[in-house]
Amino acid sequence: IVQEIKRRYKQGQRIETLRPPSYAIHVGETYIMTMAFPYETYDLINQCNEEAPLVAAWSGDGLHFILKDKAVFEKDFLTTNYASFIKRLNNYGFTKINSKLEELGQIVLRGEEHFKHINFRRGQRDLCKDVKRAKILLKKIAEEIYYRRENKRL
Repeated sequence: IVQEIKRRYKQGQRIETLRPPSYAIHVGETYIMTMAFPYETYDLINQCNEEAPLVAAWSGDGLHFILKDKAVFEKDFLTTNYASFIKRLNNYGFTKINSKLEELGQIVLRGEEHFKHINFRRGQRDLCKDVKRAKILLKKIAEEIYYRRENKRL
């Protein structure tokens, strides 16, 4: 479906008749494709939280998530290897907060990894639209600086 939506979008065709993926945003008569990774990760953490909370789960306050059993998480839930998943988390601006939690006096069990993003919270899937790849954000910032300089020059 995703490939078909992209193909039709490039051709300028109306695509509202297709069932869009869960990460497509409906705008007017078309769907805009958003970054899939944040939505897929959100759904994955929710699934683990319900089916396998000893593998991965939301924190008690829902402001971050915890990867508890790397081996099982990679084997049973990921379609890529664990290192690639962590790299993608970093590319999307997630931060590992283990040391911050320890500084606050919270117990972090050996082998657990706690990750946080300001727009990634339990029960607020709609915030995933604001989780962007870091490279894209840097490119937009660079473009804004360029256009400001050009406008001042003119």
